[in-house]
This record gives sequence, C-alpha cells and structure tokens, in this order.
Amino acid sequence: LKIKSLEKISISEICTLASVNRNTFYAHYSSLNSLLEEIEANLLESVLCNLTIDYSSNNSITEMMFKILECVKKNKEICSLLFSDNGDKTFLRTILMFAYPSSIKNWIQEYNIDKTKATQFYYFVIGGVVNVIEDWINHDFDVSSMELAKSINDMVLYGQNCFNS
Repeated sequence: LKIKSLEKISISEICTLASVNRNTFYAHYSSLNSLLEEIEANLLESVLCNLTIDYSSNNSITEMMFKILECVKKNKEICSLLFSDNGDKTFLRTILMFAYPSSIKNWIQEYNIDKTKATQFYYFVIGGVVNVIEDWINHDFDVSSMELAKSINDMVLYGQNCFNS
C-alpha cells in the first residue's frame, strides 16, 4: 500500500514479502480484501477497547480524540498505510462513528436542534477530523496527540456555536 493500491497488489507479491506460500495465505484468507478487513478489524478492536469515555464531560471530545490519536500513533506503520491514498479512506470514519450516538444525543439536548441537523453537523465534523488526522499522519505526527486532541476539541466547540443563534 506504500507503493500501489490494493487492486494492483497480487497475492504472490504478499506471499513473497511475507515469506509464505500461497497455500498458507489461502488457509487464512480468501482474498487480499479479507486480509485488509482482518487488519482493520484488529486495529478497530484495539481502538474501541480503549474508548471508555464520560460523554457528559466537557472534555469528552479531547479525551476521545486523545485515545484515538494515541492508538493511531502506537500503530503508526499500519495506520500510515491504511490512511494513505492507496489505503481504505473509510476506515478512519468507521472509528470516528463510534461517538455518533452520544454526540447526536448531546447536541440535540444542548443546542435544542433536531436529529437531522445534529447528524449533518456530525458528518461535517467527521469530515474535518478525518482530514486533520490524515494531515497529522502525513506530517509524521508533528504535534503531540494531546495537542492535536485539544485543537480538534476547540474546532468542534467553536463550530457548535452556530447553533446558539
């Protein structure tokens, strides 16, 4: 994935790089997509098992983002591949969707908006957060996880002010 997209990688190439034969590969995976799905599932499990957040706290966004960013940084090599142009662009969104139910509930209550507006705002925020995290990865984690988590928190909170009019 560093060099080419999944569609252009052959199973033979993977087997050669991993020093396994094709039969061994097929004993565990039916395709390259199934290998990628397992890698993503393992990473997602790693992220989600660390996400016990108090969503009623004013620091919940910072806390959640810090834990996600720390997991991304801990898994730097695989995340750099997964979030690259050749990787799975939807995977980071999948991770961030974990906070969807509580965010929608909180925004409906706090800003007295309907579910449609809260959902639209969530997707707006997620799009921005995904791009911020990809930029952070592409710049070799140039700021600390906590600094970036606080920045994301501030951006989200400032954006929510549009509902106060």
